[in-house]
Amino acid sequence: MKIVLWILGVLALLLVLLGAVNRATLVSLDYVVGTTGPVSLFWVALVGAAAVLVAGLAGWAAGAARAGGARAKLERELEATYRRLRESQARAAATPAGGTAVADADAATAAAPNAVMPEAGSAPGGRDAPA
Repeated sequence: MKIVLWILGVLALLLVLLGAVNRATLVSLDYVVGTTGPVSLFWVALVGAAAVLVAGLAGWAAGAARAGGARAKLERELEATYRRLRESQARAAATPAGGTAVADADAATAAAPNAVMPEAGSAPGGRDAPA
């Protein structure tokens, strides 16, 4: 927030300084705003600086609201993940030391000992078939 305020403040100050340097310059805004006489460039710069500040703060507020929503969503997802983790840890703690998962893994290892399967398209000796 502080960085946004500094940047907006510096930008507005630059606009006001630009208007102050050219304060003797009069601009006729009859076609845009409908003023009755010429206006000093200082006032035009002051209104422009105020518009920049308001637009910048509105943009910052919209971005902060969006970021807050995204953060809340991530926190909900993280909480659900922790809940599932705790449930799986509780199930693992409730399973006896020689649980079914270990027995199933041992059975699968015994059923398929370290056998090497030949690649598709190769000869039984492990070499490619002669041409």
